[in-house]
Amino acid sequence: MKRLAYITFAFFLTLAGCQEEMTDEPCNPAQPDSTAVAEGAYTTFAASQGGTRTTMRADGQFSWTVNDNIFVKNDAGSFVQASSTDITTTQTDAEFNFTGDFSQYSYPVRYTGTNNSDHTQVTISANQIQSAAGNADHFGTSGDCGIATAIRKGDHYEFTLEHKASYLVLNPVTASTPMVDYCYLLGVTVTDLSSNTLCGTYDFDDNGLGNLISGGSSTISLDLNNERHTPVDKYSSSPWWKDETGEIKDIDANFHLNKSGLNTAYIVMQPGQHQLRVTYKVAYFRLQETEYDGVWKFKFVDNVKDYSIDYPASEYKSGYFYTMMPKLDLSPQEPRFQYNYSGYHQWDASGSYWDFLTADPTTDPLVPRNNNESGVFLQSEVKNASAKSITPREAYNVSGYVAAQNSPFADATPNANEMTWYIMAGDVHRDTETLWWMHGYHNQYTLCKDGVWIKKKEHITGYSKDYTYDAGNGQLDLTQGDRPSTAVLDNFSKGFVTVGADDHLHRPSDAEIGNYFFLPDRGYYQTSWKDASNFELQLKLMGAEGFYWSSTAIKDYNDGSNNKRHAYALEIKDRGAIPSIRLKYQDQSFEHVMRRYGFIAGYRPYTDPPEPWFQ
Repeated sequence: MKRLAYITFAFFLTLAGCQEEMTDEPCNPAQPDSTAVAEGAYTTFAASQGGTRTTMRADGQFSWTVNDNIFVKNDAGSFVQASSTDITTTQTDAEFNFTGDFSQYSYPVRYTGTNNSDHTQVTISANQIQSAAGNADHFGTSGDCGIATAIRKGDHYEFTLEHKASYLVLNPVTASTPMVDYCYLLGVTVTDLSSNTLCGTYDFDDNGLGNLISGGSSTISLDLNNERHTPVDKYSSSPWWKDETGEIKDIDANFHLNKSGLNTAYIVMQPGQHQLRVTYKVAYFRLQETEYDGVWKFKFVDNVKDYSIDYPASEYKSGYFYTMMPKLDLSPQEPRFQYNYSGYHQWDASGSYWDFLTADPTTDPLVPRNNNESGVFLQSEVKNASAKSITPREAYNVSGYVAAQNSPFADATPNANEMTWYIMAGDVHRDTETLWWMHGYHNQYTLCKDGVWIKKKEHITGYSKDYTYDAGNGQLDLTQGDRPSTAVLDNFSKGFVTVGADDHLHRPSDAEIGNYFFLPDRGYYQTSWKDASNFELQLKLMGAEGFYWSSTAIKDYNDGSNNKRHAYALEIKDRGAIPSIRLKYQDQSFEHVMRRYGFIAGYRPYTDPPEPWFQ
């Protein structure tokens, strides 16, 4: 007789299995704590609960997805596909509608993957693509397969699928703080070190996977389709991102390397004896200058590193899943230094650039923390702001003194003579790899690179605070007298170009690095008068240039327009074709180094006892 058969099933998996739980010991996936597919769980087609087949959620439940179908062997002995299903979305139950003769008590059932019209073979893909963290809707196209026996229940049949592939559930994490806020999983590669095949096209029958037909490979690559987006405008190093439509998204749903379980990746592979190497491709974001369009623009860019973990040879069984939660060792990429927003000073100011506003610029939300971000403050909000020539700093030295009078300038800041020795004889190495943090509002961080390593003064031959390095004009004393000519001062500049076998575009060797100190490209704060009653304070060039005050002012002189107050500084210049370090006395636009700028001076933060920058 002809009858319409409604074939449904319920199916659950419990996420147990092998876990590494922050240990360095390798996981043995063949241990008994792996969990097999349950047997004998049946529901009717009308059941609202129950489960599933090919899409595994983070809670271990499988679901049917659009374009899933099954084959059933009918009374004529032929395997036929359902003529229709009720699958319209990802759902826990499904109905498969067949026409034809179905008079027997039971029938063999096969599932060979999404959009597969062949019931005799299954392809486990070598290149699998996962659309989102914790989403296994790619199982059907990646090689998931199964068999079952459908048993008549009144006017319909029910079955439970017995899965015939093996499954990896991958939850890499890092315990690094705050590195965890910047790390994202881009992809996974699994390789059998014993060269056994993990994927290919296989025969498939009522027993499951058979012989390899073609395309055998011992490597599977999982692309997580993890689209990285620039953090939201202004300061945002924390878990909020904009997609291409401008919508702000939580990075926890984007393969963020934390312990939330929202970074879960899934792989389908051939069962059997395997000695696996699992390689995680991880990106971490850092601030980088990108282009000039009237002003220098910045973005967060990603740096990609691979982390591999090897597992011993083990039997990976069909219908089993294996959960791996390795702790990735990010130590080679760990930031070496941490800074905050309290180290910026106007020249000879004993307090922070931000003393007029707050006692803690690191945590105060009003302090600009991203490049080109501005804070605008009323004249009445700042101290000693009675005229446009006065900057919003009460202790800033507006006189023409040649030497600084206040701490930390007078006691912890090199003078201009010493700066020339650091620049010209300090064996300066530019470092584009060492990571460092800027610690800011809401206990969040901006991750940066770029800076220089300079020899400590006790390792510089001829070092003196009384006279300059001889750069071709003899030894001068910049702490006395008028400012030398531009031609003379321009000699105190050194580009990072190839010098013999050593191009100085790297950090010193581990054996020598103890003889050097590090200066990061922390940018500076620029003060300007926005209008008649407002000051504008703007952060500039963080992650691209570094500006460090000397304790030496430049005597007052006429710069062509107004008498202004200036001082010497050291500039790390990482922009342009040839990065350089120089004694700064004027900008390229011929705006001289006014003492109201917020450059770095004094002591490094988070050092005990306090450590001067140039030490």
